[in-house]
Amino acid sequence: MILFKQLTVEMLPLLFTWLCQPHTAMVWPEPKVWPEFEKEWSEQLTTKFRYIAYLDNEPLGYIEYFHLSADDRKIWHRSNIATPAIGTNLFVADPNKLGKGYGARMMVDIMKIIKEREPECKAVIMDIPSENHRAIAHYEKAGFKKQETYLMQYGNIPDLRPLLLMIYNFE
Repeated sequence: MILFKQLTVEMLPLLFTWLCQPHTAMVWPEPKVWPEFEKEWSEQLTTKFRYIAYLDNEPLGYIEYFHLSADDRKIWHRSNIATPAIGTNLFVADPNKLGKGYGARMMVDIMKIIKEREPECKAVIMDIPSENHRAIAHYEKAGFKKQETYLMQYGNIPDLRPLLLMIYNFE
């Protein structure tokens, strides 16, 4: 099982290093200069539920979840998302661990925490670049269903990019 530790100020240097790696930097539009990153993330530590994931006591990646807002719902207005719903974002930090199911394992384990801490939650959503077929397959194995594809500016990529909305319904 994957262990999740609440993100703290002391963990920010590790997270910053991860977010500067090529496989995360292109999709996570975070400041790439430490003072800006530290200020922004220190101020936001309590705005979402944010965790560093550990596997065998080694840092594996990052995951967060948040309650969907009215603005979030406008983005996915064509999908029938049960309410209340939670959105998630995650990444596996080590490029050598990509494509091996660790992201899906993180998702399955965080969903147990979500269900325990947010018992009224009816659905969990995530959006994935539609060309990321391996991730989509892993999340389908975890019980997520494909919904709609929509165009959105994603990360540091200036053009609109197709993202696939996936939903896991608890009920």
